[in-house]
Amino acid sequence: MRTDHMQDRMRQRSVSETEINIIMNFGEWNERTDRLVLTQQIIAKRQKLLRDEIAALERKTQQQVQ
Repeated sequence: MRTDHMQDRMRQRSVSETEINIIMNFGEWNERTDRLVLTQQIIAKRQKLLRDEIAALERKTQQQVQ
């Protein structure tokens, strides 16, 4: 749910809906559990997973072409 206040802040800070969705899906709560954060470590892990998936799809595409 996106409040008007949240929409205003997103616009002011140039934060896209996609970025919010990524943070909501992959972010972790900080120690005080008052903030959802997306660390470099989380980003790197997610990037590797996506690269692996792309590589697997490319291999499948090549197998179907042959």
